[in-house]
Amino acid sequence: MGIQAENRRLPSAKLYMACLAAQMGSVLLGCALGWSGPALADMARSDSKPRLTDSAHDTDIKTWIGSSMTLGALFGGIIGGVCIEYFGRRRTLLYLGAPYTAGWLLMRFDSSFGQEVWLLIAGRVVTGSVPTFVAEISTPNIRGLLGMAFNLFGVVGILYMDILSLWLPWNWVAFGGIIPSVLLSLSMFFIPESPNWLMLKFGRCLRVVEALHQLRHPNSDIDQELDELEEQVLSIQSQKTSGFSIRLLSRQDVYKPLLIGILLCFFQQFSGTNAIQFYMTQIFIDSGSSMEPKYAVIVVNCSMFVATLIGSALVDRLGRKILLIVSGTGHTISLAVLGYYYYKNPGSDTGTTASPLTTLSSLLDPDVVTEVSKHPESSALPIICMAVFVSAYSIGYSPVIWIVITEICNTAYVGFITSTCSVFVWIFVFVVTKEFEDLARVAHKYGAYWMFAGICVLSTLFIFYLPETKGQSIDEIQKRFYPKVYKNRPSAPPDESHMRAI
Repeated sequence: MGIQAENRRLPSAKLYMACLAAQMGSVLLGCALGWSGPALADMARSDSKPRLTDSAHDTDIKTWIGSSMTLGALFGGIIGGVCIEYFGRRRTLLYLGAPYTAGWLLMRFDSSFGQEVWLLIAGRVVTGSVPTFVAEISTPNIRGLLGMAFNLFGVVGILYMDILSLWLPWNWVAFGGIIPSVLLSLSMFFIPESPNWLMLKFGRCLRVVEALHQLRHPNSDIDQELDELEEQVLSIQSQKTSGFSIRLLSRQDVYKPLLIGILLCFFQQFSGTNAIQFYMTQIFIDSGSSMEPKYAVIVVNCSMFVATLIGSALVDRLGRKILLIVSGTGHTISLAVLGYYYYKNPGSDTGTTASPLTTLSSLLDPDVVTEVSKHPESSALPIICMAVFVSAYSIGYSPVIWIVITEICNTAYVGFITSTCSVFVWIFVFVVTKEFEDLARVAHKYGAYWMFAGICVLSTLFIFYLPETKGQSIDEIQKRFYPKVYKNRPSAPPDESHMRAI
């Protein structure tokens, strides 16, 4: 069945253009995430206005900036689900250019945390709308490749901010984010809406046909895809209740992808990725490396880019499960070895961790004095472990999990499910980043890393039992995952009377 879908659905050049246009949103999200670290470190310079030092007041400001990002992301996850269902996938992305541009302009002239909250809210809308839009317009044989591009372009945005910060002060770096903001709105203006969303909102009409003709090769079987989309919508409408209710959670095509999505998000965040990335600078210092952290971070982010590129080439060949299993295995090994390193070298494990922003500030400005743990001798092992971990995360857990979540979601409830999963992601992020230092103080760093390694073992076992979705159409995935919903669904033979001009 999956092979038949591949043969009758071929992508057009417009489809690739549409995905590239949508990925400008991914670049913007990467810019929003990548701006903070270099900017706060740069604000430690004596000539920076404002200047943030290690005083209690300034440290409190840094803490608010970090926590506001998480809170902003939580609100963005909720808003994103509403926007992509009400406005559509395309218009949501088109409208996002305006708040992003306004946010970057505000950050150019004001460093207060409020502006970054709005950037992160817009960023979380992007995380819901881009994967959904790409998954719905793609053909089964390239859906994984195009879905992986979400993470790939996100890393491009982070690297873009890192490179600009090497030469420009923090407030001028904010101007760099305006370029992809404008490109997002301009490019999405010429892109068709998702046929799935159009069919759900307007039924079998000329707009759906026109969208499919733009997104599919002339040799594709458009009529067959129209029939499948209409059958899917009729099945949804025959069982869908009006608005949200607790009864909605009793539907197999709601509670099942929701539970799977939340578990995947839990395993993604409790792999320790944010603990590793947030304390990346301290790990470099513990290793005794002579490379400046700001350059080392760029090197690690480049490895993320390469790993994501490799994953993009393999996701539609090897499948989602294999990449996730490889990713989880890489996490387990690298975290276990990193924990062993700290266990055998107690001099590098003081029970407390210096903030990477504070450490980076001391490197940028000699007037800033910090205390960091000194490792007795130089070792490349922590850097190797970190590179392996980041590469494993980028090849699987970071992008593939969101591909799987959008693929297994019913079109009618994809906004609710992805936004709920997005909210849980940022709750998990807050818990990991907020409590990691306390965990390291109580259980030592080696205990914290070994705990994450144990969770990664459980996540790999969970992935092992998930069905593969590679090479299958959305309709085929729905039938396989939710047999109770699709067992008695109504058939919808082609009918010219349904071809309304809307």
